[in-house]
Amino acid sequence: LYTLDKNTLSEEEFMEKFYSGYGHKSIGDLGFGAVAIEGVSMLAAKAIQDTPLYNGQECSTRYIPFGEQAFISPEGYDFTEVHEAQRAFYSSHMTEVIKDLEQRYPDTKGKGEVWEKAIEARAFDILRGFLPAGASTNLAWITNIRQFSERLAVLRNHPLEEVQRIADALEKGLTEYYPKVLDTKRYPDTEEYLSSWLNEDYYLEFDGRVPRTGIHVGLDRLDPDYLKRYERVLSTRPNGKTELPKFLAQAGTIDMSFTLDFASYRDIQRHRAVSIRMPLHGVSHGFEPWYLNQLPENIQQEGRELLGSIEDRYGKEEYVRGAGRFAAQYAIPMGYTGPCSVVGDLPAMTYLLELRSGIHVHPTLRARAREASRQLLSLITREGIDFKMFADVSDTDFDTARGLHDIIERAS
Repeated sequence: LYTLDKNTLSEEEFMEKFYSGYGHKSIGDLGFGAVAIEGVSMLAAKAIQDTPLYNGQECSTRYIPFGEQAFISPEGYDFTEVHEAQRAFYSSHMTEVIKDLEQRYPDTKGKGEVWEKAIEARAFDILRGFLPAGASTNLAWITNIRQFSERLAVLRNHPLEEVQRIADALEKGLTEYYPKVLDTKRYPDTEEYLSSWLNEDYYLEFDGRVPRTGIHVGLDRLDPDYLKRYERVLSTRPNGKTELPKFLAQAGTIDMSFTLDFASYRDIQRHRAVSIRMPLHGVSHGFEPWYLNQLPENIQQEGRELLGSIEDRYGKEEYVRGAGRFAAQYAIPMGYTGPCSVVGDLPAMTYLLELRSGIHVHPTLRARAREASRQLLSLITREGIDFKMFADVSDTDFDTARGLHDIIERAS
């Protein structure tokens, strides 16, 4: 259409006639944009990514120098003191944790630099549990114009003011870059509706469905008769990351729930094919013991004292159920646990559990994935269905091959 009319219509006239006047917002699927969002909190990054249609990437905590990285306090709060205490603990003990890991996992196979990088990655995994969710990160977001418009409507009504500011900045920048393309209309009833459920119902808290201990996997909404019809497909799938066909999604859904620390929640949230609720990050549900247990014994008590001071402050009513509950998330270390609820179809859940049970996955998430995979396999085979699952249920907890997962500049 543009080619036919380019001699008679200006760009602005073309957009007005064929884009804005098309009559259905699906026309926005034809235009794409990319944005870089830098220096925002882990909480804001998760909010932006909290959609199955998110396409992009976030920096890994293993490649961020948290000794220098900005830590963000929400509007009206100054968390500098607690942030700097967490930074000091992270920075001052990194060398000590690395040396301790070198003794626990010696380089018996002469891997050299690869082993060193694997040791450093494990040290980062341990100490990141003591960093606040308000630590800053960077992410990229690539999507079509329709999704920009629809997602910004949610983000500008988000409970966190930081996310609202990001949405406003994105809308301004995208509108300047794509004039007459981005839908910036406001419908009062829609805005009120979005604000209502986002502020009252967005965050997941323990509601009786998520167990405070253990792992629940349920097949209540899965049709075993449908799966039985395709038993050959389920039983002949080869190993090697081969995925199940998507039509098996019509058998229904599986629900999986457990407690999980926020650091590992960041990892599992990357799975877009399942629905994962955003937890309200707090201290009420306790700190994941793995992070403390992995510290050298001589600094474990210092870690407990740091956590105790944080719990004394942010365990108060104001920060648990009061006005400060959203703001407190910025100060609370990522090692604290909360409810994690995952719902998805069999192909998506199988992919998630097989991938996240792997030896290179963060140990706290891997432990949940291994147990959930055992339960899922048991529940399906109990129905008399021959089902293959390739989860890694080995007890090995360290592999030097993790040191091969690196970001480096290629030689020209």
